[in-house]
Amino acid sequence: MLPVVLANAQDERIKVDAVVYSLEPEKPLAYATVSVLLQEDSTHIAYGLTDKAGLVTFDGLKTGQAYNFLVFYLGYEVGRVPLFAEKDTILDTIWLASTTKTIEELVVTAERPPLMIRNDTMEFNASAFKTLPDALVEDLLNKLPGVDKDENGDLMVNGKKVTKLLVDGKQFFGSDPAIALKNLPADAIDKVQITSDKEYASQENATGEEDETVVINLTIKKGMKKGYFGKIYAGGGMTSNERGLYETGGIINMFRDTFQVSVLGFGNNTNKQAFNYQELNSLGGFDRAGINRWSSSSQGTQIGNVSVGGATQGFNNAAGGGININHNLERSYLNFQYFYGGNKGNVNTTSTTVQSFTDSVLTRRTITEERNSQASHNISAEWEFDKDTLTQIELRASHRIWNTGNNNLDDGSAETQNYVLYESLNASDREYSSQNSEFSGSINKLSRDKKFNHYLNFSLQRDITENQSINEVYLNFLQDPGLGDSFQRQLRLVDNYEDGAYLYGRTAYDITDSLILSLSYRGNYSRLENVNRTLGGALNNEVFDSNLSNRVNSQSLEQQVELSLTFVFPKVRVTPEITLLKYDQENTYGFNNVTSEIHDIKFLPGVNVRAGDWHFNYRMDYDAPDVRQLNPLLDNSNLTYNRIGNPDLQAELSHRISIYTSKYDPKTMIYKYVWFFFREYATAITQSQQFLESGTILESPLNVNTKREGRMWSTLKKTWSFENKNKLALSGGLGANYSKGPTFLNSQAFDFEIISARPNVSVNFFLGTLFEISELFSYNYRNTSQPGSIDLISTGYTQSTAFVLRWPKRVIWRASFDFNLTQFNNANIPENRYSLLNADIFYNVDEKGKWQLNLKAYDILGQNQSIQTWSDNNYLFFRQSTVLQQYLLLSVIYNIKSFKGTEVNARDRSFWWW
Repeated sequence: MLPVVLANAQDERIKVDAVVYSLEPEKPLAYATVSVLLQEDSTHIAYGLTDKAGLVTFDGLKTGQAYNFLVFYLGYEVGRVPLFAEKDTILDTIWLASTTKTIEELVVTAERPPLMIRNDTMEFNASAFKTLPDALVEDLLNKLPGVDKDENGDLMVNGKKVTKLLVDGKQFFGSDPAIALKNLPADAIDKVQITSDKEYASQENATGEEDETVVINLTIKKGMKKGYFGKIYAGGGMTSNERGLYETGGIINMFRDTFQVSVLGFGNNTNKQAFNYQELNSLGGFDRAGINRWSSSSQGTQIGNVSVGGATQGFNNAAGGGININHNLERSYLNFQYFYGGNKGNVNTTSTTVQSFTDSVLTRRTITEERNSQASHNISAEWEFDKDTLTQIELRASHRIWNTGNNNLDDGSAETQNYVLYESLNASDREYSSQNSEFSGSINKLSRDKKFNHYLNFSLQRDITENQSINEVYLNFLQDPGLGDSFQRQLRLVDNYEDGAYLYGRTAYDITDSLILSLSYRGNYSRLENVNRTLGGALNNEVFDSNLSNRVNSQSLEQQVELSLTFVFPKVRVTPEITLLKYDQENTYGFNNVTSEIHDIKFLPGVNVRAGDWHFNYRMDYDAPDVRQLNPLLDNSNLTYNRIGNPDLQAELSHRISIYTSKYDPKTMIYKYVWFFFREYATAITQSQQFLESGTILESPLNVNTKREGRMWSTLKKTWSFENKNKLALSGGLGANYSKGPTFLNSQAFDFEIISARPNVSVNFFLGTLFEISELFSYNYRNTSQPGSIDLISTGYTQSTAFVLRWPKRVIWRASFDFNLTQFNNANIPENRYSLLNADIFYNVDEKGKWQLNLKAYDILGQNQSIQTWSDNNYLFFRQSTVLQQYLLLSVIYNIKSFKGTEVNARDRSFWWW
C-alpha cells in the first residue's frame, strides 16, 4: 500500500482507500494512476499509484470537500468516482473495462487543465506542474504521477519501461532519453504525452517477449524550437616529479527544429578519458542509431573503434575530435558521423607467469619497455526510412582507417625446479607498424501487420591489414652450455585480408492469440587470406626463411534455419525451437598448399520458458575451431614458445542452460536480480603442452569430452526515501565462477578445477542535495587446483569510499578513497597492496553554474598502481605496469545552455541553414 500524505497532522483530515480492478480478466491492476481533483474547479490535489493488490491510500484529504477520483491505466477506459469527504472511507471497487478501440476524448476541464485523455494517450499540461526557474525536463517528469526510475536509472511509467523519449515526435540527439532529460529546460515544454509503444510491442511479439513499454513525447513551446548546449573545459597542472600536464576539450550541440549537430574535441596527457560514457551519450548524443561500438581496456576507451583517451597504463598523449549530424525528416531519419582519435604513449611492464605440474614449477619473467602510437579515422552514415506505418528500412555504412606502431624491448628469464627444463635468458627488440582499412555496410528491413512480422538484415565487411616488424632475439641456455647461444633477426612482412557477409531474416505469424510460429535464417560467410613472409640474416642482407614464413587461406559458410513455436498461457510462455546447422570450411596452409576441411550438419534443440519475472533457456551450441587452431604447420617464430595446429580438430558442442530474473518494485523500492549459467561440453577444445629438452614449450590444441563451466550473479538492493529528499540504499551481491576440465602436460592428462567467489556489499546515503556518501566492500577468492600439483590461490579485499558535499553555496567538495589488498599462496608472486586517494573542489563562479573552477588532487598518497592477476588451467599470471601518479590539476569549465530561439519558419528548416 502506498500512502499519499497531503497535509500536517494538526489539520482536520481523513484517509481514503481506493481499489482498482480489471473487469476482464478479473484481477487487481497494479501501477494504475489515481488522481484526486476538486469537483468545483478540477484542481489537482494528489496522485497515487496502486500496489499489487490494486490498492492506493490517500492520507490527508480535507473534510467538507467534494472530490473526483480519476483512474487511468493504459489500455483501459478511464474510471471516475465522486466523493464528499466526511470521514475515513473505503471506496467501492473501481472497475476498469479493457478497450481495443479508441476512447472518446475526455478532458478534465479547468482554467488550465493539467490532464487530458486523448484516445489512448495521457497528456499533461507542463505549466500546471511548478518547477524552479532553472529546472530541467528531469525535474518536471519527477512531478508527474507514476513516473519513476528503476535500479539501472531507466525511466519508468506505472512500472513500465520507457523505450523512447521523443521531442515533437522525433529523436532528440539520439535514442538515449537522458539527452533531453538532462539538457532541455522544463519551461521549454508545453505538453508531456505518454502512450504505449506499439512499435516495440509489434517487433518483440515474434521473439516471445511480452513486456509492455511506453513512449514519452515532449512538445516544445513555439518560441523554444532552437538552441545549443554543451560544455568546454581547459586545465593544466604538474606531477610530483615536475612533469607538466594539460587537458582540454568540449562538446557543443546545436539544434534547430529537427536538424541537430554535435561537435566534440579533446586533448590531454593525463591518461584521462576526455568524456565519460554518460557525457558522450546524454550530453553529446553520440548514441544515435546504435551503430557505435564501445569498448574499454587498459589502452583506453573507444567509440566506433576510435580512442577518446583513458589509458590506465604508462604515460600517454591523446587527442581527437568528431562531428555528428542528425536530421529528422517527415518519414525518414539521416545520421552522419566522423571521428578521429590519436594516442602516443610509453609503458614499462613486468610480467610473471607461474605454471605448476606434478613435479615442478616453471616461472617466467619478462620486463618490457614499449613505445606505441595509434591514429584512427572513422566515417559512418545511416538512413532510416518509414515506408509506411508497417514497414521500416535502414541503410548503414562505415569506413575506418587506422595506423599503429610499436617498439618493444624485452628482457626475460625462465627457471624451474626440474632438471629436464632449462633456465634461459632472452632479450628482444621489436619494431612494429601497421596500416589498416575496414569497411562495413548493412541493410535492415522491418515489416509488420496484424498477424505477420518480418525482419531482414544483410551486411558486408572488408578488413585489410598490412604490417611489418623487425624482431631481434638473443637466447642463452644457461643449464646446458652445449646448446650454445641462439640469435635471430627477423624482418616480418604480413598481409591480412578478411571479407565477410552476413544475412539474417525472420518471419513470425500469429496463428492464434496463444500460438505464434517463427521461422528464421542466418547465414555467415567469411574469407581469410594471411601471408607472412619472414626474412632472416644480417642487416640489409636478409634472405627468405621458409621455416619462419607461412600462408593461410580459408573460407567458411555457416547456415542456420531455426523453427520455433511459442505457446502463450495465462502466466507462462513456452517456446521450443529446433535449429538445422550446416557448416563448411576449407583451408589451405603454407607455400606447399597443405589442405584441411570441415563439413558438419547438426540439429540443435532449444527451449525458452518465461513464467512471470523468471526466464529459463536451454540451447545446444556449436562453435567451429578457428583456422589458426587447425594450421598443421609449426609456428616457431618465438624461440621459447612454439605453436602447431591440429587439422583433425572437431568443433565444440555444448549444452547451455541459463536462468535469470530481474524485478524492481517502485513502491517498496526493492531491486532483485539473479542470473545463473551452466555449460556442459560434449566436445571441447583444450591445449596440450610439451616441454622440450631444448627449453622450448610446444603448444597444440586437441579435443576432450569432459569439460564444464558455470557462473552466477545475484543482487539485492533496498532503497528508503525520507522527507526532504533524504535517501538510503543498501545492496549486496554475490558472483561465482566454476570450471573443470582436463589439460595435457608432456602427453599426460591432468584435471584442473577453478572456483572463484566475489561477495560484496554497499551502502549509499543522500542527505538531500547537500551531502552524499557511498561505501563498497568486496572480497575475491580464486582457487585453481590440479590433482598431484600445487594449488594456486589468490585472495583479495577491496574497500571504496566516495563522498560529495555541496557547501557552502557554489562549492562542491568531492573525494574518493580505494584500498586494495591481493595475496597469493606462491612466493614468486608478490603481495599487491595499495591505497588511492583523490579529491577535488568545484566552485561555481556564477549563480547558475555556467562558469566553474575545478582543482583536482590525484593520488594524494602516491600509491597508484596498475596490477593485473588472473589464473587459467595450471597458470597464474601477474603483470604490473607503470602508471601516472600524484598530480595537481586546475581546470576551467564553461557550461553552455541557450534555448531562447524564435519560432522556426520554412526557411529555417532547410538542411544547411543555421
